Amino acid sequence: MVTVNNLIEPFSMLSSVALLKMPSLMSAWYLVYVLRSDLLYKAVRAQMKGTGITRITLKQIELMTIPLPPLAEQKRIVAQIEELLPYLDRYEKAWNRLEEFNRRFPADMQKSILQMAIQGKLVEQRPEEGTGEELYQQIQVEKQALIKAGKIKKEKPLPEIAEDEVPFEIPEGWKWCRLLGLCSLIGDIDHNMPKSVDKNHGVLFLSAKDLLDDGSINYIDNVKYISNEDYDRLSRKVKPQLGDIVYSRIGACLGKARTVKSEVKFLVSYSCCIIRSIQIDVDYLRYYLESPIILAHSVKARQSIGVPDLGMGEIKKYFIALPPLAEQKRIVARLEEILPRRSMMERPSVANVDMLMLVVASVPQPDMLLCDKLILRAEKGGMIPAICVNKIDLGDELAEQIRREYVGTQLRVFSVSAREGTGVSQLRDAMRGKVTCLAGQSAVGKSSLLNALFGLGLETGGLSRKTERGRHTTRRAEMMVVDGMFVLDTPGFSLLELENGLSPEDFAQLYPEYNALAGSCRFQPCLHDREPGCAVHAAVDAGELGAARWTRYRELLTQVRENWKGRYE
Repeated sequence: MVTVNNLIEPFSMLSSVALLKMPSLMSAWYLVYVLRSDLLYKAVRAQMKGTGITRITLKQIELMTIPLPPLAEQKRIVAQIEELLPYLDRYEKAWNRLEEFNRRFPADMQKSILQMAIQGKLVEQRPEEGTGEELYQQIQVEKQALIKAGKIKKEKPLPEIAEDEVPFEIPEGWKWCRLLGLCSLIGDIDHNMPKSVDKNHGVLFLSAKDLLDDGSINYIDNVKYISNEDYDRLSRKVKPQLGDIVYSRIGACLGKARTVKSEVKFLVSYSCCIIRSIQIDVDYLRYYLESPIILAHSVKARQSIGVPDLGMGEIKKYFIALPPLAEQKRIVARLEEILPRRSMMERPSVANVDMLMLVVASVPQPDMLLCDKLILRAEKGGMIPAICVNKIDLGDELAEQIRREYVGTQLRVFSVSAREGTGVSQLRDAMRGKVTCLAGQSAVGKSSLLNALFGLGLETGGLSRKTERGRHTTRRAEMMVVDGMFVLDTPGFSLLELENGLSPEDFAQLYPEYNALAGSCRFQPCLHDREPGCAVHAAVDAGELGAARWTRYRELLTQVRENWKGRYE
């Protein structure tokens, strides 16, 4: 820091400050600006000594070299700098505002879209789908049945929402109601912090920090385990189950909502509560709980001055704009389409996966070129590739065809019928102890396969009669933890492109069965295309390697060559 002394009265200085007295033919402010310049600053920093507190000696200051123009020019330089400084300040402020806008834009855009969704402005209303009032009455009937059966307790009813309390206008067919009226459970565990135990002798005990920003729940990394005795004691009030919403009510993560999509045994600390809805699309409710209207309510209702703490009573009183169930599903589908993906994987690339299980079926007819691309991704990412041929109850010809095409490789091919349970146990054994990603085209039966493996009760789709394409029942990559297996269920897809930066030589290295023969090729390096004396070509002719796979290899090689050739164009 350098400045000019403007004080009239005497003063003293600390030893950390140097005093420079200027000759009459030297402009003090010119020297200030020189010493503030980037050139002089770097020179000073280069001479500083010390590790904790850096310093420069008076001798080093005396030996500094500075440019010295005539006094009149010094003054003109100072005048020009001071004329420009206000513009620099304005530029800095404008730049900071722009940076802040860019930083906040994704979150602000998401809030805006969510607000449109809960106001009924994201999709059209359809009278044939019924009304929110009709759905609400159905919920109340089911809720009374649960109370009568002793499955839930009757709670004191909350006051009706007054007209002047309504935060915004909703479509005519919608209904304002409180969250408690839509749920069979809103509760948390006993407020006692149990001791940690070894993961091999305990039950998962999660907290608000395990509600990840990618929209998932962390069951794996740096998690806590508690004893079975503590689990039994703490879970008397509530046990999370499939389809519940874990909602953060304490701390910096306040307001996060995550859906339980895995049948893994766990508890969540009292930093979160469990919300169990009745006849409500759970994803609609999850999005609603993270919308600006709920966020504003939660901020206003915080109980603690230090650590934010949202009381259970306030959560139960949340205002919910209730559309018909069919409209809820359409809203969720639209949100999934336009909101930034927050999944655990970049579609279709996956991190920290041991096995890529490619699911195919005779119906719809598999795209084997797409299969090869996925297998290449697995090889490049260090994953074990495998193919699961589902729906063999319709015939096992496809599995035999794939085995012939991949002869000479280490690729495992499983024949399975999710409908009849055939081959399910062998597939389960192969996946046990591994993080496995299920991938494939829509309608090949990934959800049915998961139901057969783990009894999850997932929604299943099928082929559209109109388009003869699969209906997407999996909308995002979801981690499921069941019986010692970690499974990523990914959305169906039909398009996957190779990386532009992949060289032809690197591409050829992704085929292990070709690499094993590369040393026997006449020319080195050999790309196993049209080169004379190619050992791979000879192995294909001899039936030792699959001819169809080699044909697809050459097709992909052509793409890789074109991409590689055009990388600088």
